[in-house]
Amino acid sequence: MVATQQGLAAVEVTVDNRPQGVAVVDLGAGEVLWERTDFVVMDGHDGVLVGVFSTDEGYSVAGVSLAAGEEMWTQPAGPGPTLQARSPWFGVDEGRGPGGIRMVDITTGDTVLDQGDGLTQDTHCSAAATVMMPS
Repeated sequence: MVATQQGLAAVEVTVDNRPQGVAVVDLGAGEVLWERTDFVVMDGHDGVLVGVFSTDEGYSVAGVSLAAGEEMWTQPAGPGPTLQARSPWFGVDEGRGPGGIRMVDITTGDTVLDQGDGLTQDTHCSAAATVMMPS
């Protein structure tokens, strides 16, 4: 399980031990509410799951409603980002030097800190989960 909130559980779907998507289960009813095969979940906060999916331009991070599976917000993350999740924030290092590091609010998608606020390549958010995506 990646996250449990509000009687729901987000479960990582894997193929050959590699994350491939997410399924959200209603724990009371024992039913799968929704699945998404292109979204790797990192964490959740206040009913929003945060994760990553690939695009033609690289990767994007998104906040997805735990209950409905709908995207609440999306941000590009570039090719080969390093992602760190630690509720209530999500760290993105696009690996492109100055301006490429930011901390994002999981529920809103708003950038709460960036390199202008003192974040550096050595900044870590004591992540519950860290993923380095291939470029």
